[in-house]
Amino acid sequence: MSEKEVITTEPSGGVPENDGSKKQTKKKKGVGFKILIVVVVVIVVIAGGGGIAYGVFHSNPKFCNFICHTPMDPYVESFLENKSINPMQADNTAPLSVTNHKNSDKKLVCLDCHQDGLDAQIREGLAWISRNYELPLDLRIIYKQPKEDSTDRSGLDFCLRPECHEGVASYDDLKKITSDMERNPHNNHNGNQNCFVCHQTHEQSVMFCTQCHSDSEVPEGWLTYKQAEDQKKAAKKQ
Repeated sequence: MSEKEVITTEPSGGVPENDGSKKQTKKKKGVGFKILIVVVVVIVVIAGGGGIAYGVFHSNPKFCNFICHTPMDPYVESFLENKSINPMQADNTAPLSVTNHKNSDKKLVCLDCHQDGLDAQIREGLAWISRNYELPLDLRIIYKQPKEDSTDRSGLDFCLRPECHEGVASYDDLKKITSDMERNPHNNHNGNQNCFVCHQTHEQSVMFCTQCHSDSEVPEGWLTYKQAEDQKKAAKKQ
């Protein structure tokens, strides 16, 4: 029923329909204005609450595969269950880098490292809709933003942030930590390597040095380069 009908269909003895009293006109406008205010307030409250709710859900790892079940399912499972995205993982009990980060005193979640902006999220959404992606996804390479006059693309500024690894803020610090190893992986004769060369986040980490030096020390739960390559070949045959 319209607002006009509500006002003009008065019970017997009420204001006649053709009465143009200023009182009635003023009342009519006042009610409409109040309704408009209420509607605006409700929309603002819903929008604000929805934004907060979205923010909370977006920070939850399960958000990552809420819509994009493929290809994100194995990555969320990896985070929650310490399970490699590689179905041929040799050791299902080996701690993954993602698990170590999750269980650290900082209790990190996906967005603590995957800090994409809105533009990147849109690109990823379009890639999912068009199925323009491979599974598993390409290894995520984290680069720092280089200065205009710099050619440094090491990415170490991200992984070696002081708020993440106490006492480790440079590659020289890393060299000292592993200086007792016969072949110090952080004192590489090929120069400083990017962290992800060995530290595989959602898979077992790989001692890259074993590609050439079979006698290199392999940390517990890690793979040799050959083992990692064999796993990848076996997974492709599945």
